[in-house]
Amino acid sequence: MSNKKYKSISRVLKSQGKSSEEFETMINKLSIEELIGLKLELTTRFTNGKFFGYPLLKSFHHIVRESLLLFAHSICKTNNEASSLLGITTYQYKQLLRKYKIREFFKKSD
Repeated sequence: MSNKKYKSISRVLKSQGKSSEEFETMINKLSIEELIGLKLELTTRFTNGKFFGYPLLKSFHHIVRESLLLFAHSICKTNNEASSLLGITTYQYKQLLRKYKIREFFKKSD
């Protein structure tokens, strides 16, 4: 498999003005459950806590998958390494990268 240069979700978000050192320090103090709960609460703040017709539980499977793919793609140097980290084949990994447009996320900051 081909090598790739190191990618960083943090760097992409900072370049887009969506993150900062102080923000990341605060997020680091939260558990993943607290972070998800807070994000959901903030998302529904203007709709009185409702997700009108949005299949939240069904959608979380895809949300978590995408975040794991972003993470693996950012820290692993090869596709083999990333697929091994996720416990899937390299072919499955490449398919998921295309499906969730993971490479495009990192191209935003190039």
